[in-house]
This record gives sequence, C-alpha cells and structure tokens, in this order.
Amino acid sequence: MGEQWWTTNCTDVEGYVRALSEAAMQTTQALAEGRLTEDQGRQIFEMQKSAYGTTLTFTQYMTAALAQNVLDKTFDIVAHAVANKTGIDLFANARNTA
Repeated sequence: MGEQWWTTNCTDVEGYVRALSEAAMQTTQALAEGRLTEDQGRQIFEMQKSAYGTTLTFTQYMTAALAQNVLDKTFDIVAHAVANKTGIDLFANARNTA
C-alpha cells in the first residue's frame, strides 16, 4: 500500500510543495512591488501556510500508514516463523477476533 502510494503520488506531492513555494515567492514579490496590501499579503500567507501544513500532515499520515503496514507484515512473518518452528500460533486470538 505505502510504496505503491508513494510511487504513484511522490511527483504530485513534490509538485504541490514546489507550487506552494512559488506562490509564496510571488506573494512576496507582489508585496514588495506594492500590488498587495499588508493585510492581503498576511491573509494569502496564512492560506499558503495552511495548505502547506495540510500537505505535510497528509504526507506524515501516509508515512505512518506505510510504517504500520511494514510493522504488521514483519510481525506476520515472525509469527509464521514461530508457528513453523514450534507449532504455536502467536496471533490465533487476533485472527479469531478480526
């Protein structure tokens, strides 16, 4: 799930962060040239900050989801190895309640 998601979306995330950075530079330029008031600039920067934070939060979430997936698969492998070696199914209760 995670690797496939990242492979599919990494260029989108990179492009989105790049676009937000370019927008911040354009806003800075517009403020410097007087095309925006200080209040307009502040509002635009707050919206850009929010959009950037949302992007980071989503990327962090997907990273955590990938890590959880890797952790689950790792423990599945360990449980199967233990079951093969000892005959003890470590996760029998978890499978029965899922």
